[in-house]
Amino acid sequence: MKSKQKRAWMTPSEVSLFCQQVELLLQSGIPLYEGMRSLADNYQSTPYREALTELAQKVDETGSLYEGIRESPLFSAYVREMVRLGERLGELENVCHGLATYYEREDNIRKAIRNAVTYPLVLIAMMACVSASFSSGQLAMDSGSATTATTMPATMSLGICSFSSSLLECLMMLKRIGFNLSRCCMAGKLGSFDRRG
Repeated sequence: MKSKQKRAWMTPSEVSLFCQQVELLLQSGIPLYEGMRSLADNYQSTPYREALTELAQKVDETGSLYEGIRESPLFSAYVREMVRLGERLGELENVCHGLATYYEREDNIRKAIRNAVTYPLVLIAMMACVSASFSSGQLAMDSGSATTATTMPATMSLGICSFSSSLLECLMMLKRIGFNLSRCCMAGKLGSFDRRG
């Protein structure tokens, strides 16, 4: 009985790089089996070493990239099926180019979403720290004499309120920017898959 391999898919940026490398091999006219051996050697210091060595051996035996990646735990079903179609149609070079572009966009979208979420969270944390420091200062004044608590200038209270409302407006603006950015990236992702498009 065949043991199930643990899924260890490459990240979108790694898939993009791999597809770019295969495309370059095909453009240069190097036989695929020789190129895949060289690629596997380049990945010796990565966690994908064993899987890519097996992939290179399978390509060496069969001459087919699809046969090599069909059983590989590194690639999604989408990559496998696109490579299969590319080989059948004799357009593997163009398919690899399209896959590289697709996964590069996916990686950019992930980064944009991560940044759109992280930045507002950092601002919220900063706002919480500033509010906590102002609150602790107010509590320290409240615990002192009654005259100390009444001497806090009204302008400081207004400044805190103004700062909080400005920060809230900035956060709302960042939320809109992040939403629009993700919509633009998704629209670009749905763009043409063809090299000429």
